[in-house]
Amino acid sequence: YQKRGVSKALVEDIQGAITDFTEAIRLEPENAAHYDNRALAKNTVEDYQGAIADFTEAIRFDPSYVKTYLGRALAKEKLQDYQGAINDYTEIIRLSSDRVHAYFNRALAKEKLKDYQGAVNDYTEFIGLNPNHVHPDHINAYFNRALAKLELESYQDAVNDFTECIRIDPSYAGSYYYRGSAKSKLGDTRGEIADFTEAIRINPNYAGSYYSRGLAKSKLGDKQGAIADFTEAIYIDTDITGAYYYRGLANLELGNIQRAITDFTKVIRLDPENYDSYYCRGIAKDDRGDIHGGLS
Repeated sequence: YQKRGVSKALVEDIQGAITDFTEAIRLEPENAAHYDNRALAKNTVEDYQGAIADFTEAIRFDPSYVKTYLGRALAKEKLQDYQGAINDYTEIIRLSSDRVHAYFNRALAKEKLKDYQGAVNDYTEFIGLNPNHVHPDHINAYFNRALAKLELESYQDAVNDFTECIRIDPSYAGSYYYRGSAKSKLGDTRGEIADFTEAIRINPNYAGSYYSRGLAKSKLGDKQGAIADFTEAIYIDTDITGAYYYRGLANLELGNIQRAITDFTKVIRLDPENYDSYYCRGIAKDDRGDIHGGLS
């Protein structure tokens, strides 16, 4: 039954495999492998609760089998039981010398719970256990650790990690974009513009890079450059509310009153609760001499 179940699973007859594994369990009810195989099959058909129950039985009969904890952790993540998954990854780390990926997966689960410091610690362990950069998730560990550091407001540390990502793979626009975002928090406006520009060169269809570069140009007083970037962002993503709003502010400062009113009106249509846009549109109408419109 066990062998036939495995064969059925290989040809994607999952229900048939489950039936055979169930019969194997009936005949050998204390064999952990039968429960583990049935759990894997249940995972395949998205019966995650059933899979967890079988993985738990497998662990009861063989608490040292690391892959069973991994399967159960992955099933728990599917059910958004991230703390339960963390507990299983912790057990893998305790039991196994081959625990590299458990740190990475546990970090991902901790991020789901907004335990960013815990995630940083696990990514650091993962990186330390992979000094030669041979693991396929090595760059992801630096990138994810940098994002967690952003959440912790450790901006310079985040810049350092994004820089390492760029050293490993200089063709990924996201590393430049987020490094630019970290530099913005550090007040390095020209540095962030350089990073957003590189992100645009690599991926010219990402609205966020144009939008963020527009904000940086506004800080330097380059209103025309900012308007050009906000316009490009809007061309790529017509629902990017912030681009309309800040383009409206730039137009207002340049005396392009009607254009400013048009932009603030667009923001209001997209977000009727955006009181800043009503206020700014009122100012623009006042500047145009439309006192009643401004008051309304």
